[in-house]
Order: sequence, then C-alpha cells, then structure tokens
Amino acid sequence: MEINRKSITIHIGHCKTGSSFIQSSLDKSVDRLFHHGISYPSSNDRKTVSDSYIRSGNTRAKELVSTSKKFATNSSGATPVLLLSNELLYNNFATNEDYFRLLSALDASVRIILFTRDPLDYARSSYNQLLKRHGYVDTFDEFIGQFDYFDLLFSFLELAKRHSIAVDFVNYSNIKEPILDKFSDLIGVPRNTLEAPDVDVVNRSLSEVEMYIQQQFNKKYGREARKFVAYPLCEKLPYIKNGFPSLSEECFSQFQAKMNQKISIFNDKYTLNEDQKYNLITDAHYSSFLSKNNKIPGEFLITSEQLDVLVDSLHSELVNPLTAIKRWAKWKISQYKNYAA
Repeated sequence: MEINRKSITIHIGHCKTGSSFIQSSLDKSVDRLFHHGISYPSSNDRKTVSDSYIRSGNTRAKELVSTSKKFATNSSGATPVLLLSNELLYNNFATNEDYFRLLSALDASVRIILFTRDPLDYARSSYNQLLKRHGYVDTFDEFIGQFDYFDLLFSFLELAKRHSIAVDFVNYSNIKEPILDKFSDLIGVPRNTLEAPDVDVVNRSLSEVEMYIQQQFNKKYGREARKFVAYPLCEKLPYIKNGFPSLSEECFSQFQAKMNQKISIFNDKYTLNEDQKYNLITDAHYSSFLSKNNKIPGEFLITSEQLDVLVDSLHSELVNPLTAIKRWAKWKISQYKNYAA
C-alpha cells in the first residue's frame, strides 16, 4: 500500500476548450485550492491582471519535468497534490515521448486532464484563433481542407498508455454543467471551490467583422497586427459574440467524410462513456453553421464600441510612427525568413 505518495495533475487543454477561463479561475483560487491540499503555483501578476487577459497557465514545456521532479522529491512540501496547467503542452506530449517517460519515472502519481472538442467546432475556433493571434490570412475553406488533429490525439493516447500515465479526458462539446464544476470534479474538490472570473468568456474569439479586419491587417503586418486589433478588442470588449466564417458546401462535405471515419475509430477504441465520445458530423451541423453566418457576403455589422476601441488603438499607432514601422519591419523579416527556408 502506498502511503503519502504525492500526486501531480497536469491539465494540458487542448486549445480552445475553455483553458483560459479555467486558468483565470485557478489564478483567483490559489488559497482555496491550498485549503484542499492542492498547490497551484501562480505568479502575483497573473492573480492581479484583468480576468479577460489571455492566459497560458502556470508552467511551460521546458520547466514542466523539473517542476514536477522538485515537487515529488520535496519531503517537506505543504500539499500532497501539485496542479499544473498549460494548453500548449498537448502538442509537446503528443509529439515527444520523453515527457511521458520522464514523468512516469517520478516517485509520484501522475495523471493528465484533457478536454477534446467536436471537429467542426474546434476547426472554427482554431481558425479564429489563427487569425486573431498568428497572422493567418487564408480562407476557412482553405484552412478546413488541411485541418485534422486525430492523428495527434491517437499518438498522445497511445504514448500515455505505453507509460501507464492516467488520462482523464472529456469532450468539451458534451459538457452540460458549468466548465468550472466539471473541472472541480476532475481535480477532486467541491464545486464551490473555484472562484469564477469576473467575465463570462476569457480569451474570446473574434466576431465576423473583427475577423475580416484582423485578416486584412495580417496581410500588411503579419502577427504584429494582433497587438492593435484583436488584443484591445478582446480585452476591452470581452462580451462580443464570436463569429462564424464562410464555409462552402463542398468543403464541408469533404471534411465531414474525413472526420466521421476517424470519429468512429476513436469512439470504438478509446471512449468509456458518453462524455468522452465525439459526435458524428451531420448535414444538420452545416445548416446550423449557415444559420449563424447569415450575413450578406461582403457586409458586416460593427458596433460603436468596437469602432471606438479600434480608433483608439490605431491612433496610438499613428502618433508613434516608429512603432508602426517596427511592426511592418518585423513582418517583412519574417516573410523573408519563410521564403529563404
């Protein structure tokens, strides 16, 4: 029988499954978690910034193993459980077996929490995020034709199984209760433990008009454009509803056929309950998608609040032309490096 063996819980997202909202709550709930025997290391600046501020959790790939090892070997630790979170870790785990190997060698019980998401929802949200933060310029049709994350997911689960690392995963699209309640259940604390952020959405997606504006600035400034378009809009107006990009019927049908084949394989091989299963993509999903993107092509709705934020942000760029030149120069350099590669 194991006595007083420490536990390490690692929440790895994946991206666009409420991770920023959860992390904002965790930053606000450090003392409450400590009361329940869970250490969530969080810097003071993260606990005091606006709840709508984009977060990436409390660890990074390069320090994950060392932090976990230090906790496992510290006999005077104040809590029996260490909680780490970063949605970017998912790709690291799925593509590098060393993470599983090194963590499984620790004198601690290690488990991973993973939220998945139905493919069409995830593709739409991922596309929005690429426009918002990474300087993406292609259409949604072009993006969805290349989008496929199941091979990565299969790799991740097989590596976890090989190294006997427990994985608690839930399909984010199937969650009926508030996300903090579900996460509380997964980490084993009462549902009133985690303090909710002051905003309903953290790290929101862009609306239709914001996507268009961001995409056009991406063509001129690359990912630097996020600093004067998406960031101020999302942080100052966190309640704006996310947008739905245009999707052709042909591209949807191709995506549907490819994803449903892999969904069937995944559900048969890995799922234990309905919360974990992916939902097959039906024609009704396309009808719903179209109904939410019912604008006339080339026409958008924009509020005075959005315009005010954009004017203030662009004014800051214009009154300091050196900033704009630096942003443009960074983009040109990145373009040259991509071309040279």
